[in-house]
Parts: sequence; structure tokens; C-alpha cells
Amino acid sequence: MYRQPIGPQIIGGVLDSGFNLFRECLSKVFVLAVVASLITLPVNLLAPVFMENPPTLGIIPVVVCGLIVMGILVTAFTGAIIARIDSIARGAPLSMRDSLSIGFRRLPATILSGLVFSFGAGLLMIPGLILISLFLPSIAQAGTGVVWRLLASLIVLLGPVSAYAVWFVFAPSAVIVDRLGPIRSLSYSRTIVHGRWWRTAALLTMLGIVFIALYVLVGMVAGIVFALGASVSVAGQLPWYFQLILGPFVSAIAVPLMYSLLLSIYYDLKTRYEGGDLAARIAATA
Repeated sequence: MYRQPIGPQIIGGVLDSGFNLFRECLSKVFVLAVVASLITLPVNLLAPVFMENPPTLGIIPVVVCGLIVMGILVTAFTGAIIARIDSIARGAPLSMRDSLSIGFRRLPATILSGLVFSFGAGLLMIPGLILISLFLPSIAQAGTGVVWRLLASLIVLLGPVSAYAVWFVFAPSAVIVDRLGPIRSLSYSRTIVHGRWWRTAALLTMLGIVFIALYVLVGMVAGIVFALGASVSVAGQLPWYFQLILGPFVSAIAVPLMYSLLLSIYYDLKTRYEGGDLAARIAATA
């Protein structure tokens, strides 16, 4: 049975706590995660069609509106998943209805927080784009291989954004768990990461490795299905049972796992920050 830690943990303890929380909450958030995955199903089904037959100008507004609605619904369901996992971690599980209520009530703050985060990430990419446009032609003339040029471009472009993301990745958790506003949630994420950036980056890297391994495995299965199915090769997309059954099933496992691990890191950072803040207050009054 999962028990929320009451003090700071070592890196291994944080990850172990996250996996324990995942085992505890999977059955309770599985349906929410499946529905969130199925909401995006039209994109998977229609993308190959639109690639072969680009939509006309009259259809583009409908497509854009559909994407916006799907994004809003997925965001709300994701908030509900975070709320229910957090309630399980606190030992007071919410019903699915109450979880969805929180997800939709916190929707404006979640969206605004994401927009502010995305705006900042976009600004950070501008210097990288300028550097790539200035130096990539000269690197290409020097005979550098395509792979190395691509790797250098990704590092220049995504390196600062990755560092930036470590500071603010916990804003969605702060919006749902602590009911903070869009700006306050970003500020709080940066506050609890301050002084612990490298440790947080290491934990997030480990989390990323877990998901890379998971999706590589899924990709291998999809590749085998694609290679063996003659009808799949002709249609240019995976069979219906892969998209309707296996894809949502994998997503329904991956999403709770991701947020269980993220929340475990978030709880540890909060404990460290609040403990340090309390110690500073006691020292100030002594």
C-alpha cells in the first residue's frame, strides 16, 4: 500500500515512491487515461488522409476548431488524472466525478500557465534559430556530416529550452494540487527547484529514459505489425485495432506512470523547500 513520504528522500527513494503510487492509482485513473487518449483518436485517423488529400480552405477552420476542442478536453482530463492521483497519494481518493470537476474548474489556469510557459520557451528558441541560420551554412561547407549538423542544431535549439523546462515543469501540478494561479504556479515551480536544479534534472532524465524505453518497445511492435500487414502497407497507417485498442491501452498506462513519477518528484521538492523554509523561520526567531 502506498504511503506518502513525510520527509526528503534520496533519488532512488523518490523513484520507488513514484512507482508505488503508480501501482496504487492505475486502476483508479485507467478509465480517465483511456478517454483522454481516445479524444485524440480523430487526429490519428485523419492525419494520413489529410497528408494525401490536403484539406480545402473551407475545411481548415473546422479542423482548427476541432483541434482546439480536443486540446481543451485533453487538458481537462489530464487535470482530472493529476487530481485523482494526488488524492490517492494523500489517502483521500476523489471520485471520478470530483476529479473531473477539478480538472474543468482549473482549466483556465492550466491553459494560461501552459501558454505563458510556451511563450517563454519560444523566446528562448529565437537566439538558437539565429545561430543556426548564421553558422550552419559554414559548418556544412566544412564538410561536417548531416548527423553531426543535425545534432549540433538540436543542442543549440533545444538545450536552453530543456534547462528552462526543468524550472517550470511542475507548474501543472501546482495548478491542480495546490490550486495556484497560472503565474503563481510557474513561480512556485521555479522556487521549489531553486538550488536543486541538477538533482531535479537527473530525476527527470531518468523518467525520460523510462518512457523512451516504453515507447521504443511500442514502436517495435508497431513496426512488426506494419511490416507483416499487407493492407497496412497499402493504406499507410496502422490497423484499426492498433489505434483503437493497443494505442489507448499503452497511453492509459504511460500517462498515470508519468504523472505518478512527476508528482513523487514534486512532493519531494515541496518537502525539501518547506523544510528549509521552516528551518530559516525558526533560525530567524531564535
